Amino acid sequence: MTNKETLIKARALIKKGWTQKYYVKDKDGKHLDIPFAGGEPEGATCYCVLGAIFAAAGWGHQGQDCKILIRDILDGSITGWNDHPSRTQAEVLSLFDRAIQEA
Repeated sequence: MTNKETLIKARALIKKGWTQKYYVKDKDGKHLDIPFAGGEPEGATCYCVLGAIFAAAGWGHQGQDCKILIRDILDGSITGWNDHPSRTQAEVLSLFDRAIQEA
């Protein structure tokens, strides 16, 4: 999978549902673990920026490449940006749109 394909897949996860403070949660707000190789955890309903990337690509090389691309766009902490109290899902989707264009 290319970086662009990974980011498109991650964006689709964010569109389905976005969260802060945890990589991925279920409908009850329970934190779920992402398998090392990636994939959607059973019952997952929302993802943060990094959770979406790692669910789309796994924790290995591909996921790390996309993480770096996003970090470079933000010029700073992905977690800090995602978890900012005024952040919105629309802003996160726009971030992915920009990353997809740059990939």
